[in-house]
Amino acid sequence: MNLGRAAFQALARGIPPFVVGAVAFDLVLPPSPGTWLAFLASVVAAVVASFALRFAVVLSGFWLLDSRGAEQLTIAVVMFFSGLMLPLTFFPPWLEGLSRALPFAAMAQVPVEVFLGKGDPWLALAP
Repeated sequence: MNLGRAAFQALARGIPPFVVGAVAFDLVLPPSPGTWLAFLASVVAAVVASFALRFAVVLSGFWLLDSRGAEQLTIAVVMFFSGLMLPLTFFPPWLEGLSRALPFAAMAQVPVEVFLGKGDPWLALAP
């Protein structure tokens, strides 16, 4: 179900802006089919990691009176440590290492790096 939700979001909210950006700017796509395959695998892994985190946070509602605080805290932590606010490569080395050790980088930073061809795409998928 979560993969279906992610597919709908990609089709409805992800691909149209990507196409508009491709028309408006010079877009350089990955030339290698292996990179595209690694990107697809990293996106699927990102969706699964996102679902697991969301499931764990909502599950906290069984022990807390209200899970909204945990949800809001999780949003802030994910925004910071996933590279959504600032790419992890801009962090100081110790904070970048910590960020990459946490699962949040897999949700945004890793798929972007795989798409851009930065580093080894298969190493990014390793557990």
